[in-house]
Amino acid sequence: MIEIVTITLSSDMNFLNLNDQGDLRFGDFVGEPMRITKKKPKVEKGIIEIEGELVNFPVVHYVRDSTPPVNVELIEVFPLADGRLFIKWTKSLETDHLGYNIYFTTTLGMWEQEQSNIGQSPIESKNPTDTGDGFVSIIVGDLNSGTKYFFKITSFDTSLNESEYSNVLSEVSRVSDIENILRLQGIIYSGLTLDVSNALLGSVPSGFTTYGDFLYDSANYEVTAIYESMLLINNDGWSSLISKGVGDSGDITFQYRVYNQDTATFGSWGSEADAIGLKSFSISGTAFQYRFIFKSPNWSNADSIIVKELI
Repeated sequence: MIEIVTITLSSDMNFLNLNDQGDLRFGDFVGEPMRITKKKPKVEKGIIEIEGELVNFPVVHYVRDSTPPVNVELIEVFPLADGRLFIKWTKSLETDHLGYNIYFTTTLGMWEQEQSNIGQSPIESKNPTDTGDGFVSIIVGDLNSGTKYFFKITSFDTSLNESEYSNVLSEVSRVSDIENILRLQGIIYSGLTLDVSNALLGSVPSGFTTYGDFLYDSANYEVTAIYESMLLINNDGWSSLISKGVGDSGDITFQYRVYNQDTATFGSWGSEADAIGLKSFSISGTAFQYRFIFKSPNWSNADSIIVKELI
């Protein structure tokens, strides 16, 4: 006579399969040797129900995999508009890989309290976006603008072993209230980085924005185009903007103005500064907007400006 028994196990025993045999001496198992005939996971309760036949012959002893996966490496945290951050890391190569945990915080040491559009830290991601170059990525949104967030990542396998933490990277979540490129006629374009080399041909590196047919003010014959950035907020305070301008002195100038977050008003634009060459412009305050002014008739298609870093 075959005796049927039913037992309840924690979900970390989900590695057991139909027809597996064990002498039931580990975990919640007790009693006689058993062969599994039915398995019913109950994910919402974190358990599985196992039904099996008691057997009276020697059985194979199953030992749960306890080896953690190899660590992944966090490659990049990049700010997008509207309180979103792009996270990129190395893909796990484990044969029994199941997913990743993305930890994020505004306070180092407190990794399990912050909220986002896809849940509270840590976020579980089993199907991140494949970037096609050996990495995977995810976008985390609904973050507080002007706040620095720290990120680290682990991977876990089908036995729910979790790797050690990756390296930690940080970035400030930004807001995109003001982001315009304006021609003198007032036509508005969108873009974060402006590179106008070969503007009429549009031949620039991928990821840059180009503009052709820049017009100048025939009355003053001075300004060709103005690039105005988004409103940039960092509650820890800004110190400098580093840019590289190509052209002759006077072709491109730089200005910035401070934004008062309490009154939601801008101050006056500061003095123009020459932006040709590698420049580091000192910035004061927690919120500001900058702009580059392209001057005619000096400015030409060979001129370009690239913002390299905001600190």
